[in-house]
Amino acid sequence: MIVQETIDVVEQGIRNENDVFKDMILKNTSQTSLFRMVSWLLSCGGHFLLFMPIINMLAWIPLVGYFLATMFSVAALLIALIWSTIMHFLVLGLAWVYYRPIFGVTMLTLVVVGCGVLLFSDLESK
Repeated sequence: MIVQETIDVVEQGIRNENDVFKDMILKNTSQTSLFRMVSWLLSCGGHFLLFMPIINMLAWIPLVGYFLATMFSVAALLIALIWSTIMHFLVLGLAWVYYRPIFGVTMLTLVVVGCGVLLFSDLESK
């Protein structure tokens, strides 16, 4: 081996190396899950904010503006939730195809199903 990897961890007390590695893996897993949830929430918020200029313009309409803005806000929130979930699964699926092929292919399948539902749900009403 040309380069030997080292892991620098300092903890108090007397501990076994297996316990230290288990704690490190648990901490890494929880941080990764937290970052994924936060990135999904920020994506939802960002996609919802794209609709804010339209919502604010609808609020200016006399008498019915508040009602229209509220209804459009609910629709924009649903669109942002669906779209950001699809994009989140797309990014995770592409990243996991190499390391966890079953999870990656499953997420990419969910992306295809989600896009199909979005595209073909309008056709049924016609």
